[in-house]
Amino acid sequence: MRRLLTLFVLMLTLGSAQASSYLAKSQRYSSDVSYEVFRNSKPVGRYSIKFSPSDETLKVAVEMQIETKIFGLFSYDYLYQATEVWRADELESLDVRMLTNGDEETIRAVRQGEQLALVDTNGKQRELPAQLLTTHHWLDDILSQPQVLNTLNGKISRLDVKRESESVWLIGQESVNVVGYRLGGDLENTLSWYDQQGLWRGMSFKAKDGSTIEVRWSGAKILQS
Repeated sequence: MRRLLTLFVLMLTLGSAQASSYLAKSQRYSSDVSYEVFRNSKPVGRYSIKFSPSDETLKVAVEMQIETKIFGLFSYDYLYQATEVWRADELESLDVRMLTNGDEETIRAVRQGEQLALVDTNGKQRELPAQLLTTHHWLDDILSQPQVLNTLNGKISRLDVKRESESVWLIGQESVNVVGYRLGGDLENTLSWYDQQGLWRGMSFKAKDGSTIEVRWSGAKILQS
């Protein structure tokens, strides 16, 4: 009887560890994390991540808002909102809403067994592995993945991650060493920055119009690159 009880407790412990792996990593952040968005070095918007843990799941809400003018003439308003729910380190659901100058696109994915049933804004359906990480970057596990779920188009993006550069940022009163990783593969133009604790500090990428978009931890200043 004692052996059975010990085995039962061990199973509960292992199950709890599995369920809390991503939760533990989310707790390295505050519950609300803010970033600034720059276009060609000029501030144009904001980016935020909000973590809401429960006993069995972790909900992560991501929002990005950009307001700028292209060529100094045309207004560009972009709003990205996404909510992902994780259970036992697998994606339970994903809801994405994008507004570009008023035009709406959506992506919806729900776990069904070992697969994600995904429907994009055009009604196209596809099945994807539930173990995929998303392109929301807060999990540094993305650096060891061969592929991810691209939340902008609902497709799988191949990765070939390589450590590219090092930099020192001033965050508050602290100098923070960060490393830039080129995601490679289908996301070759994306450089993502993490500190030594695995916190996602920001990223940069080329937009379709050729401009450089940078997302940077709120208040961070680059001291050395």
